[in-house]
Amino acid sequence: MSVFLWPVKAEKSTAFFGITESEFFHLTFTGMLDSGRKKAKQAAESLAAGNDLQGVISETGAKSLVAPLSEIQTLSAQGHSDTIKITYLPHGTEKTKSHSFSVANQQTSNEIIQSLQSAIGRPGETREESVSFLEAVTGPAIITVVAGLLSFALIATSRELAAGHQIEITGRKPGIKRLLVGLAETLGETGSLVVGGLVVVGCLGFLIMRITKRPSQSIIVFSETT
Repeated sequence: MSVFLWPVKAEKSTAFFGITESEFFHLTFTGMLDSGRKKAKQAAESLAAGNDLQGVISETGAKSLVAPLSEIQTLSAQGHSDTIKITYLPHGTEKTKSHSFSVANQQTSNEIIQSLQSAIGRPGETREESVSFLEAVTGPAIITVVAGLLSFALIATSRELAAGHQIEITGRKPGIKRLLVGLAETLGETGSLVVGGLVVVGCLGFLIMRITKRPSQSIIVFSETT
């Protein structure tokens, strides 16, 4: 069995996307310490040796999505986030499903799209469309909220120091507290206000830009299976 694998971004787990001659699949491996990584390596080696995909999934306990290439209807690549989205229509149903995953860089994204196009083997029409409102603002909105919270914490810390209070670096996330105290001591109250304000304004500007001018994505629409 010929198989192609690419590592994909996954939080607190190891995952990869792959294709065979007839299917595409996404496998996610979790476990304590390096257990997930070891399972992923075991699965990759087993697939490369030609072992059956379902057998590998059962053996490693991977969380999996597997579907025939013939069910794929569209592919889209978001260059701004290196995210690939596949829409497919499971056999015997009328409701389209979708699956999205992010890869390390644009080169990997291009490799996966090209390999999928070749493996699907059906004509495809490429269109350029703007990403949805939700897809455009989710990342910037999260960044803005985090930046706002950190800026507020920096300003509050600088004010406590200016008032002569001693800040104990204990409890959860002492590294962040230590960083905030160090920055507050370096910048002072006024400097913390300026830097914190600039960070928030910059993030808000980026968010507004994403809302008013959403990034584009290439969508490949495939013809129906004959």
